[in-house]
Amino acid sequence: METPCTGSGDEGMDDAPAPHSRSGSAPPLASPSQSPPGHQHAAAAEAGRGADGGGGGGAAAEGGYGCGLDGNVDVLACRAELLFYRGDYEGAYALTRSVLLGGRDPYALQLLPVHLAAGTQLAAHGSEPRTDLFLLGHRLTEEHPELAVSWYAVGCYYLAARQPAAARRYLGKATQLQRGFAPAWIAYGHAFSAQDERDQAMSAYRTAARLFPGLHTPHLGLGAEYCATANLPLAERALLAAYDICPDDPAVCHELGVLMYKCGQTAAAAMWLDKALQLLPGGRPTV
Repeated sequence: METPCTGSGDEGMDDAPAPHSRSGSAPPLASPSQSPPGHQHAAAAEAGRGADGGGGGGAAAEGGYGCGLDGNVDVLACRAELLFYRGDYEGAYALTRSVLLGGRDPYALQLLPVHLAAGTQLAAHGSEPRTDLFLLGHRLTEEHPELAVSWYAVGCYYLAARQPAAARRYLGKATQLQRGFAPAWIAYGHAFSAQDERDQAMSAYRTAARLFPGLHTPHLGLGAEYCATANLPLAERALLAAYDICPDDPAVCHELGVLMYKCGQTAAAAMWLDKALQLLPGGRPTV
């Protein structure tokens, strides 16, 4: 792995247009896992698949997990998070939506954070996820105003509607109701970042990184902010920390590619960007 970015990165830059950086639009929102997502959830999914050996072949043939766990909400939450962190936001959203809005279990709280995070990512490209976010946030705040996830849902809607000031208000309330709710801290940082308030955004990401050391998305957010402020050595440190935790997230490789380009390391940039494309579901770009 090349990590040669030690200077300001201004020397030797080409005149070609730089790759689009995710620092302009916030990194993916965190789903609720507090341990390394690229490892724990992959292991959970593989363990589920491996359980087919004793008579779960029918479920396995249909893409289930065998041993009667294909409909288990906790297993579905792990699978949705795995899809989310691999950049398959459509797959994660379809999976959670089939349970939450398909009548199976509209109160499956385990699925709500990843469902809201995936919906926020997709809302910029379609009205249906944004409408779902609005209706879900409205229902949750009426029925469960004491839960942080309810106000997180409202904050996600306003992020999707490109109203970061309103999003900050509701996400701040979510962090006050439950300080240990990782998705709200990540989204809170995104809301500040959307208004170019770098110090507040980094403060939210640092809080998330301190409270949840096994989560890679705070480091990804910090790396994007450092990159946007041209603090390239610290950006490299944060992004490599994110990569160490979750090497299967294409967003991390994309940010490293952008960083290497800004450092003038075009070969390393091409390597990281190519890796990001390889990690994308089906090799195709997502949002």
